[in-house]
Amino acid sequence: MITRLPGIPIIGAPGAKVQLSVVIYPLIGILLGGWVGAIAVLVGNFVSWLIPPSTLLGLLMIPPGVLAALVAGSLRSKEKIFNWKLAFAVITALDVSWYFTPIGLEAPLYPILHWSALLLVTLFREKIKIFLESASRLRILLGTGICSFAALMSDSMAGNLIFIYAVGWVVPLRNILDAVASLGMFWLKLGIPRLPFTGLAALFMGALVITAIERSIMTVVSTLIGSAVLRLLGKGRFLISS
Repeated sequence: MITRLPGIPIIGAPGAKVQLSVVIYPLIGILLGGWVGAIAVLVGNFVSWLIPPSTLLGLLMIPPGVLAALVAGSLRSKEKIFNWKLAFAVITALDVSWYFTPIGLEAPLYPILHWSALLLVTLFREKIKIFLESASRLRILLGTGICSFAALMSDSMAGNLIFIYAVGWVVPLRNILDAVASLGMFWLKLGIPRLPFTGLAALFMGALVITAIERSIMTVVSTLIGSAVLRLLGKGRFLISS
């Protein structure tokens, strides 16, 4: 139902949008657990994609949400497989994969927010589950915030990787050039010199601030919704085990 609302346009891919349902991926993972949450998002996103208008890029963008739910669900679990270590492994694999893309070495600092998510997971580890099941509103808020940020940055990086390899196949190169030109004009109007990047690297680095603001707002919204739902459900008593 949420995917029927207007989404956030994807720079460089006219007509494609980041669905607002992204903000509930972390909550689905927390409530249903890692594997159940991932399956739920997979089925939900696929059914949503079947409803017109459907695009090939939209089909390719189904997995990022699945990974987001998997990460969030794993962070609140202490099972042998679905625990913070799995979330750590998924985020690490995604972040490292950036440097194996055609633009990874040209824009090595782009994943700074994604590495920040990994750092949070590394610092808090099992404590995240404790926070989520705490009686303290502040701890629930903190735990939900860490899960939301880690999940949303996983979704972001997975989407970035898919988008990069879709250029020239699903996403016309002309669209990328037009988007880079528009971003260049935007920064020039703000009095900022031309970015020392070209092609796709210029697209990602030029939109880095926009992406940071977008994901920060998403994290805040996801955290507020998630923490409220967890308090209403009674400190995790209704959570499905992984």
